[in-house]
Amino acid sequence: MEFNKLLLTMAVSSTLFLSGCGSDDESTSAVSAEYTGKTTDIELTDEGKSALALEMQAALKAVTFVSYQEDLSDYDMKYNASIKHGELLAELLAGVSLEISDVFGESTFPAFSYDGDCTQAGVATISGSSTNLTISANEYCTPVYFADIILSGNYQFIFDGDNYSITLKDSLVKIDYFNVDSADNIVETNGSVVYTKSNTESVLVVDTTIDFDGVIATSKVSQTCPNAEAPCIVDADVLAENGKIYRVENLSVSLSNGYRGAAEFFLPELGKVFANFYSVQYCEDGSIGNGSMYIQDLNSSAEIEVYFNGCGEEEAVYFYAEGAPK
Repeated sequence: MEFNKLLLTMAVSSTLFLSGCGSDDESTSAVSAEYTGKTTDIELTDEGKSALALEMQAALKAVTFVSYQEDLSDYDMKYNASIKHGELLAELLAGVSLEISDVFGESTFPAFSYDGDCTQAGVATISGSSTNLTISANEYCTPVYFADIILSGNYQFIFDGDNYSITLKDSLVKIDYFNVDSADNIVETNGSVVYTKSNTESVLVVDTTIDFDGVIATSKVSQTCPNAEAPCIVDADVLAENGKIYRVENLSVSLSNGYRGAAEFFLPELGKVFANFYSVQYCEDGSIGNGSMYIQDLNSSAEIEVYFNGCGEEEAVYFYAEGAPK
């Protein structure tokens, strides 16, 4: 069995979407992103428009913003790290399961250790069965092209046909670049991944904390994809930089000269509103520089419109009540 290759592939692929980031050796504790705030509808008012607009900017940033990118085509969404991590692990670990099944079938096999290939090689212990697999890695290291890949932590994978679950506990991937005077690239992940598939849809639920380059993406994301030709819908609880946890439901978002999309937003101290946003672009300091946002009260025709006028410029906020001219 080529477990060296399998473990290496797992380590490298878990960091593909994070390449180029660096961090220090400090451990990051998992923080569950679970929304516990208000869920009642927010009443839109002229007096409250500025405070609501400010809070909506924080919520939108929590869902979309990762880091400043001058090129809009390089934009990504913060919770995407969690989804990509789950999807990558699923594909790779299915391959691990298949390799083991070819040798042992579905029977339980005895635990064995596998040494790495670096000067300080480390070790990985593998046990279980092809459908319930456990790997415990302790500084397991192997060289690949441009770096030494070091894998630590505990992983458990349970497969049941198309369905699977993955549990990660203090899972750490470190990249020591060859001939590069820079800090190690460290990606630390805690949490779980659960995938279920039925005749009508597939659901991927990823509840993780991922630390990369000092940006900590803590989110609980549920991505539901119809089996027919229809877009996937995301529900997510996301921890923002201000320490608050925001929720979005029925989120659809695309990149069109910035972020464009719509969702129901839940704001912990205020409650729920529906919002559309168009061409949202971020400034280097993380504030919204361009675009527009339309916040609606679905129980009336009241609406708050927010227009962003450039980096360093104050946004324009307008309130429209039922029956009032626009």
